[in-house]
Amino acid sequence: MQLRKLSVVTAGANMRKCKVLCASIEKLPSLGSLRVDAGTNSLQWLHSISSPPPILRSIKLVGFLVEMPDWLENLIHLVKIQLQHSGLKGGKTMELLGELPKIMFLGLHANAYAEEQLVFGEEAFQNLRQLDFNGSTGVREVRFEEGTSPHMETMQFGHCELESGVIGVKHLRRLKEISLGSAGKVANLGVLQGEVDAHPNRPILRLKDDRRYHDLGDIVQGSTAAVQAGESSPHPDSAAGESSSSQV
Repeated sequence: MQLRKLSVVTAGANMRKCKVLCASIEKLPSLGSLRVDAGTNSLQWLHSISSPPPILRSIKLVGFLVEMPDWLENLIHLVKIQLQHSGLKGGKTMELLGELPKIMFLGLHANAYAEEQLVFGEEAFQNLRQLDFNGSTGVREVRFEEGTSPHMETMQFGHCELESGVIGVKHLRRLKEISLGSAGKVANLGVLQGEVDAHPNRPILRLKDDRRYHDLGDIVQGSTAAVQAGESSPHPDSAAGESSSSQV
């Protein structure tokens, strides 16, 4: 049976072993799910992959990247991508990810993105349904431009301080829910609430704690924000089949 799912820990591995791993990954044409965990160490050796598995549907990369590998743009079947400790910079990252035709879930965790503005550009992310943004402490603004993410339904923000706020939710015509989880803080929460209340799809602004805990700016009275005791959002794996987990 061809390998369908691979999970590898590379923290502490030398460059030779990492390049051997890259060569091995290229020889897995049936691979549907790939997880590579280097902790906070570098994953830049992933750039040496030239021919990634063609039917990859799910990727999780834990480790320092700075820039996304160019081969990612060839993954036309990719549905889910999670990035952690990546330190990604520049507009190239969002441009590359935004052009992937089938991406439905984008997870940016633990300083995955290192710029102050996270911009979802015009006509990008045409199939994205869910954004999970947690722990990228340097990001100050999340902005959605007109024409972006037409299928976006849910957004979750945690362990962040968005001092310039979440801007442009009015452009997300299928939006159902914005959730502020643990330590998720946004400037002028009342302004965001106003955009949510005016949205024709009637989405919900869901808060884990008292709104004063989540608001970095002015508090607007009479909010219709929904307050919940906790939050959980299952992210089902999109790839099935035989799996393998190992440490390099």
